[in-house]
Amino acid sequence: MDVRIHEAYNNLIHSLDLHTDELYALYTATREPLRPLAKLYFLAKITIDVELDPDIFTLKGGKAHLETTYDENVADREHARKVVYDSGLNARGIVHFYPVAGHEWTDEEWVDLDTLGWTMYLCFSRARLMNNLNRAKHLDIMTGLLNNSGINKAAGALLRRGYASEDYVSMFLNIRNMKILNRSYGNHVVDRIIRHFAGCIYHAIDTDKELAARLGGDNFFLIILKENREKILKLLKNIRYTVEQDGDKTELHIESRIGLYECDPGISIEQIMQRTGYAFETARRAAQDMVCYRPEMQERVLHQKWITLVFPEALARKEVVPFYQPKVHAKTRQLVGAEALIRWIRDGKPVPPGEFIPYLEHDSLITKVDLYMLEAVCRDLRGWIDMGIEPVRISVNYSRRNFLRKTLAEDTLAILDRYGIDGKFIEIEVTESSFYEDFQALFDFTQKMHDRGVAVSMDDFGTGYSSLSMFKNLAFDVVKLDKSFIDSLDSGNCKDEIVVESIASMLTRLHTDIVAEGVETESQLGRVINLHCNIIQGFFFDRPLPYQEFQNRLQHRVYA
Repeated sequence: MDVRIHEAYNNLIHSLDLHTDELYALYTATREPLRPLAKLYFLAKITIDVELDPDIFTLKGGKAHLETTYDENVADREHARKVVYDSGLNARGIVHFYPVAGHEWTDEEWVDLDTLGWTMYLCFSRARLMNNLNRAKHLDIMTGLLNNSGINKAAGALLRRGYASEDYVSMFLNIRNMKILNRSYGNHVVDRIIRHFAGCIYHAIDTDKELAARLGGDNFFLIILKENREKILKLLKNIRYTVEQDGDKTELHIESRIGLYECDPGISIEQIMQRTGYAFETARRAAQDMVCYRPEMQERVLHQKWITLVFPEALARKEVVPFYQPKVHAKTRQLVGAEALIRWIRDGKPVPPGEFIPYLEHDSLITKVDLYMLEAVCRDLRGWIDMGIEPVRISVNYSRRNFLRKTLAEDTLAILDRYGIDGKFIEIEVTESSFYEDFQALFDFTQKMHDRGVAVSMDDFGTGYSSLSMFKNLAFDVVKLDKSFIDSLDSGNCKDEIVVESIASMLTRLHTDIVAEGVETESQLGRVINLHCNIIQGFFFDRPLPYQEFQNRLQHRVYA
């Protein structure tokens, strides 16, 4: 090989080794390193057209055109030689070599030029591979969107290019009903839904000025220009995905829950993500489609984290205790039962339930708390029985989250067995939403409770989307009418009274006991008695009582 050719090849490879940006590498390859070869081979011009197929590294694909002229005396296109190089990395290069006008390349010259082209393109492929390896650290491999580390890098790049935080709005997105989709269609379909959702977002943003990331699972994060906010929100309301199964097609509406933050001046990416997260947590707790950040949200979210952190310690120290609100037979005024209500005594002072119960309800900790309360009740029952005091049936609340626990029935009965408690003294209260979350789990649980004589009741009936199918398909022993029903009886609206009377009549015919919650006045008491609601729970008779006061009530069961 001619010394000049050998030197040119070395210069070419050396220059490409210094760069990992593939297009810059190709541009470098067509400049100075090839100038000695161009003169030697009468090469007047090189043009390169690069085609990138969409993949996780280049979601939109792409095209680029590069050219370098070494001699102004360029032959016509018909004299150019075309070669297509395929890197095997979803990229192709179409290279045209133009000779100096009037020169015809010999076969030997063309072999050298073709080898040169392959060398250029192999170096380009190497640069592309190195670039992809570097980018992989900042990409979510499933969707091709940014990952957590990629957010910081991309946001920093935006700021360096002169964009200011106040130009942007950020969004935390979560695909709704993902558990239902997973149960209905399986993981493989859910993965396709996630990729489709990510693609819709990515193709809607300006990737030079905005960013989209997947934070894991079905959680996404966007930073978009404020002027594009409504466009993106409209897109998020209209994302559809068609599932094909056994020849049938089902169009799904892919809905998302959104936390939104209009970025303030001079704020860091960490603060942007934090405040957007606060907005999303508020939306999730309130079951709202979208919530915009407000400063007070930070205090609430931090309080929730504090509760999550300290409450297990409170359970271990037995600071959490049951208070018992009596259930009274309306006509005989005899104590017939009670509901165990959770109370937290911290440093000798009661923590208001509103400061911790809502946060427990939105955390998996609630399942541990419910079983803790059942054990505390069984311990108290055991103590009263040993003292010769005849107990009444005590109801314990179970969150709908419990029914995700496959061993719930076994865990429940194990606690009763540990303290030797007859099932007739325990009632498990569930809410209407448990019916919709997982009917089969609730059905199986109810059957196992009934086999041991444990009653199951529906709490807060009337606060959700009540369905008669619940009573047809599940054998509830007790239904508790929500306080809102009782309050409506004082409104003078005959429709309210007709509704309550109809519900009470139906439940009576189904041999289901009815508890009227929240009875506070003599007038309300008279009305619920007329409607055949004979068991009363409310301030009219008693507030929730601590252990010793309720024990005294057990020993003197009749209300004057």
